[in-house]
Amino acid sequence: MCGSRIYVQETIYEEFMRKFLAKIRELKFGNPFEASTNVGALITREHMAKVLSYIEIGKKDGKIEIGGGKPENLPEEFRDGYFVAPTVITGKLFLRNQACMQRVNITTRHLTAISVYSR
Repeated sequence: MCGSRIYVQETIYEEFMRKFLAKIRELKFGNPFEASTNVGALITREHMAKVLSYIEIGKKDGKIEIGGGKPENLPEEFRDGYFVAPTVITGKLFLRNQACMQRVNITTRHLTAISVYSR
């Protein structure tokens, strides 16, 4: 998924998040030239630092549901790579801090999710 935001109907939010986070936990990190790899590394240390700095800002107003740093299941051979786990942040941070979330959206690895009410 390369979305930056997901708006989820309030009545299905909990079930959606449970299933969505379970799918994210199944992702395999590694060499992007291997067919079994789902997530590769960022290109530079600077890019990784920038992405991680925006995640830190997101932690102030939202809740990190998953991710937020190095992947936990990163194979040993890739530990020195510039990997950042796909990150899901919930809450109202992108409503209060729209400019920050727009900057975070420079990468496809991070996602904000909010429940919405509709009639």
